[in-house]
Amino acid sequence: MKSNFNQIIKFKEKPLLVFIFIMLILSVISKSIYSYFIPNVNVKYVQQGTIKTQVKSYSIVDTPRLKSIYADINARIKSQNIEENKIIKNGEILITYDIQEQLDKLKYEELEYEKLNVKEEVLKNSTLEIEKQKLAIKKQEEKITKIEEELKKNTELFEADAIPKKEITDKKSELDEEKIQLEIDKKELEHMITNEENKKINDDIKQKNKDKIKQIEKNQKELEIKMKKDNIQLFSALKSMYDGKIIKSYIDGKTMLSQGEKICDIIEDGNTYKAIFKLKKDEMNLFKIDDKINLKIKSMSKDKIDAIVTDILNSNEKKEITVSFKTDENVYMQNVELNYEKESKVYDMVLPSSAIKYDGKNYYINVIDKKENFLSSDYIARRVLIRIEEKGNNMVAISSEISINEKVVISSDKFIENGQKVYISNDNI
Repeated sequence: MKSNFNQIIKFKEKPLLVFIFIMLILSVISKSIYSYFIPNVNVKYVQQGTIKTQVKSYSIVDTPRLKSIYADINARIKSQNIEENKIIKNGEILITYDIQEQLDKLKYEELEYEKLNVKEEVLKNSTLEIEKQKLAIKKQEEKITKIEEELKKNTELFEADAIPKKEITDKKSELDEEKIQLEIDKKELEHMITNEENKKINDDIKQKNKDKIKQIEKNQKELEIKMKKDNIQLFSALKSMYDGKIIKSYIDGKTMLSQGEKICDIIEDGNTYKAIFKLKKDEMNLFKIDDKINLKIKSMSKDKIDAIVTDILNSNEKKEITVSFKTDENVYMQNVELNYEKESKVYDMVLPSSAIKYDGKNYYINVIDKKENFLSSDYIARRVLIRIEEKGNNMVAISSEISINEKVVISSDKFIENGQKVYISNDNI
């Protein structure tokens, strides 16, 4: 009987155990689903405090009034007076040139021109054609004389009835023709002589013009050589055009310079430098003109150097500030570090930057409200609009209608909707 009773008890216990087991499984599943859909958040109370901001940026030291000196001629260096960090005056000699080579070249150029400037002698030979014409006239005159003698002889023979009259008539006709030809030849000679005289006049005029042009060219060349000589004397030394300090020499070890070659860099205000630092958008509002800041330059003996903000450029393309400072040390083109720290006034509401959200129109925070249930409590996120007063590197000062005793979400593993239930991971604050 007792055995049967125990069997009945065991039979009744089995459904209870199964029920408990099923409930445990459902509880685990429920918790998993709950934790999957409900955001796990960390919260923090709003508190009073200050906003600390640190800005770090790096740049290269420049100078606001950098001037460069260049060689003005091609020449050898005779002597030089250029040393880095040396203070110089306007008009002070930096380089003395060896100009003898330039003077020798100029003398050679002058002698070469003199060779080309030797005046050409104009040859005055008689024209060959005129001489030929004169010779022809002489022969014609001799021919006429001979015919006249023959005519005289024939006349005597005719009077003695030795020859017929026709021979005298023919000889007279021949004599007349030759005389006419002689006149023609003389006229031609006169014409040729006239042309030759005109040609000579024209040649004389051309020669005079040519001589004038040559004289003008000679005067121009002499003036050019004189100007070159004066320039060589003028540029026998390279002088500084500025008061300032030499910060960089480019001629160490050089003996020859080319025209236009850089000699040295000079700072007009010898101990003033500048640096341009690129910043982020949020960092630009931290600076204003005439702000005093500290810089660090590794090559300097001082740990820090005081500088002043002289220019601010805040555009879409560039966000940078320019600072200037003074030092007797040569720090041109050295690396410089801006390490700026600023602490704000005390604000009533300060939160970590991670607590601030933006929905495309407004900034807001998620405040946690506690809702009591019959057996437990739930935490509900409530979206509250805020206004940002000041931003720091990690903290933000805000103004809002919430109290300092309210908990604000500072991190979440999921996006939080307004009115959504959340699970607080750090509820021990």
